[in-house]
Amino acid sequence: MAGYELPYFGKIRDEELASGKINSDNDLGCAISINFGKEVPVAEQLADDGNFLKQAPQIIDDARAFISNQFKKGSKTIIKYLEYIEKQLAKQTEVNLFDNESDESIEMQLLNKLYVSFLFIYPNSDNFGQIEFSINQNIYKYLLVFTDKSGKIKGVEIDS
Repeated sequence: MAGYELPYFGKIRDEELASGKINSDNDLGCAISINFGKEVPVAEQLADDGNFLKQAPQIIDDARAFISNQFKKGSKTIIKYLEYIEKQLAKQTEVNLFDNESDESIEMQLLNKLYVSFLFIYPNSDNFGQIEFSINQNIYKYLLVFTDKSGKIKGVEIDS
């Protein structure tokens, strides 16, 4: 293969593919990493990666909605994450993410502040896409939303 074109990456050289991992600085608003492991990807894998990346904005919106819906359903994972974040923010006196005059709960305010810090693609994994959400760059616990290669949400976990 003489290189391959991927959304948000542009032209990828064979040497980059052979390294097993490629990263992108892009206009999606987060870092993107594709990790092939020890395999050099074939054109079919790269096509799957490209299709996933074309849908990335919608997949991210779906992941954000999934987190919110899980919270509303009382997901222990989401609640545990938000409790952890509240405790960490209480220790960081210079950071105030809350609007004390808001009608929204602190938890909803935090959920509304989630941003995507990283989008990982693992072509050789059941969890093809992994979207890393964060609230504050100084807190190193994340919500990871897992998808299949079509972008269908499979679940969420706390990661650190």
